[in-house]
Amino acid sequence: MPGSASENQPETLRTGQALEIAHSWAGAVEAEEAATSPGDPRTVGPRTRRIWLYLAAACHLVEDVAIGLLRLTGVAIRPLGNRMHKGSVESAVRYTEGVWAVYRQYIPDGSFGRVCEVGPGDSLGMGVMFASHGAEQVVLVDRFKLRPPPARDHEICAALFRNQAQALVPRFAGVTAVRNMIKVVDSVPAEQYFAGADAPFDFICSNAVLEHLDDPLRVLTGMCDALAPGGTMVHIVDLGGHRLFRRFGPLAWLEMPTWLHRLLRRHSAKPNRVLFHAYKQWAQGRPGVVIGIRNLVGSGRDFGGASESDLPAEEVARARAIVSARRPWFAPPLCEEPVADLAVATFIISFTKPAGD
Repeated sequence: MPGSASENQPETLRTGQALEIAHSWAGAVEAEEAATSPGDPRTVGPRTRRIWLYLAAACHLVEDVAIGLLRLTGVAIRPLGNRMHKGSVESAVRYTEGVWAVYRQYIPDGSFGRVCEVGPGDSLGMGVMFASHGAEQVVLVDRFKLRPPPARDHEICAALFRNQAQALVPRFAGVTAVRNMIKVVDSVPAEQYFAGADAPFDFICSNAVLEHLDDPLRVLTGMCDALAPGGTMVHIVDLGGHRLFRRFGPLAWLEMPTWLHRLLRRHSAKPNRVLFHAYKQWAQGRPGVVIGIRNLVGSGRDFGGASESDLPAEEVARARAIVSARRPWFAPPLCEEPVADLAVATFIISFTKPAGD
């Protein structure tokens, strides 16, 4: 049968091999820099640091071009969102249940209605969680092809299904019935989908996705419009550089010129540079939008979506000191953004549409 899992397996294998090669190119210079520089690679002289950053950027650019060429030839490539199938089934289940716990805080009665998850990555696991807890329909929207390895993903989804046995809706006899309720809309950017979405939705969510979109603020506006009256959206936003220049420190990815940063993310959806300050500006004048901070630069603590005023003073001071030391090296206009905003690493943005709208 065309499009079957068995027929797609060789293509999946070739894609995985190509990505591993591209990723190794992109990381080679950073690894070499760490091996040849004395001490911490983040403490080398400004000129040496800049040379190594540009060399690493060149490798990331090669990776991006390779991904673009593979997609042009029709290869169903997924350059990011592959973490669920890299570790054990147990780790994938723990990760999914952790994100699920965040979403449940915003709908305590479990009445999800019609759900849309943006950027599900390489697993239907979160869709299974929503469907098995009573969602009327679950729509998964992704910019790239959503083709998780069938056997592995079924194992993850089945484990999630078993773990939730006490709370499951009785209408389901097994995980296969749950998966059949999930509608996949792939190869469609969120900017395009929410411009004419099959609305309304009662719940829209994403985890570490908005920072990869080309225009996340426009997508947020479209999501607000796509919500049903009384509907809620929840998005976890990770403002880190992800794989970009990670050996040079958590803020090194902000040092590259804007034109170069745009070039090396055209096809691979590497993180954009829409930072906390821009989200705060978007939220102004939109009653009901709530932004809570989950993590600060250089901190390993999860603040669970706390307001800025409720953050521990010592953690805030440490994060702002890290930012202040590097901000002069940031590319314009990032070097002009407030230190307090640049110190935010991860946050949660939520909105509940008034019932009368």
